[in-house]
Amino acid sequence: MDRRNFLQAGVSATTLLGMGRTAFAQSGGALRKIVIGTTSGNSGATLFRIMRDRGIFEEFGLDAEILSVGDGNKIVTGVLAGDIDMCRASGFGQVLTAIEKGAALKVTGGASVLITQALFTSRPEIRTLKDLDGKTIGTGAPGALLHNMTTVLLRKNGIDPDSVTFVNIGSSNQVFRAVAAGTVDAGPSQLDVYDGQARFGVHSIADFWSELPEYPYQASYSSSRAIRDKRDTLVSCMAALGRLYDYVQGPGLRDSYVNAYVSATNGDPRDAESQWDLLHRVKPFDLNLDAGKVDYMQDLNLEFGIQKKKLPVDQVVDFSISADALKLLA
Repeated sequence: MDRRNFLQAGVSATTLLGMGRTAFAQSGGALRKIVIGTTSGNSGATLFRIMRDRGIFEEFGLDAEILSVGDGNKIVTGVLAGDIDMCRASGFGQVLTAIEKGAALKVTGGASVLITQALFTSRPEIRTLKDLDGKTIGTGAPGALLHNMTTVLLRKNGIDPDSVTFVNIGSSNQVFRAVAAGTVDAGPSQLDVYDGQARFGVHSIADFWSELPEYPYQASYSSSRAIRDKRDTLVSCMAALGRLYDYVQGPGLRDSYVNAYVSATNGDPRDAESQWDLLHRVKPFDLNLDAGKVDYMQDLNLEFGIQKKKLPVDQVVDFSISADALKLLA
């Protein structure tokens, strides 16, 4: 698939950088182009706005273009086609199944290694997970991240997933709107609504980050071709993301985060404050991704029947990218 067709297939391209150059560019160094894929959502849009505002990509000698897509499968397609050099953060269960089928992909490091979502409901009679028996839960398609992590959450709490009806709504933002509207009885959504539950007429019945700390939420990945041909650029990009995560999880940037959220999403500052406060409480971002977490995801894929055999870790990961990025940040 060529770039034009890829964009026409539902991908929006936004160049977030390009205004102003940092000392790197002023010193005469040429910025290296990189295309980063990300799933659409308030958190990702805010993070990339911060990177633009603070010149983080330019600090590492990069001219970054961001492609925001509707779901993780489109990112896999873009990475394999060469339209995307790196996925910043996505559920990577589908990456492992693609590798099993012969796709030349590698997981290169962590992103949000804890699940920054909670399970919400607008039904006053639903107070705990046990109350979901016979109810509808909005998620993504079977095998998608939202569906899988919700299934694991139910099972861990002794609830048979067959006792509920899963409804394929789409993204977490779409699921939240369905929950608030009462279209489904419950569903997972992200942190920006967490402290505004009364305002939206919902309440949380489970926090994924505390209930499922063993579940690796999102990782970065690239094609083997990009790793071979653009390795130094990928390392620099991963280091830039590490710098971002340090900023976001460090002290003193609350106002900057709120401003970036409002600018990037046209959202409510109260939602931005909620997201900031919980990011600081949970601290989910980490470039490190333990190989055991990759095995965990493979085991889940095998259990769900979306992967047929467990692959050697070195066949699915290249953690030298994140390791070298951390050296740049040291």
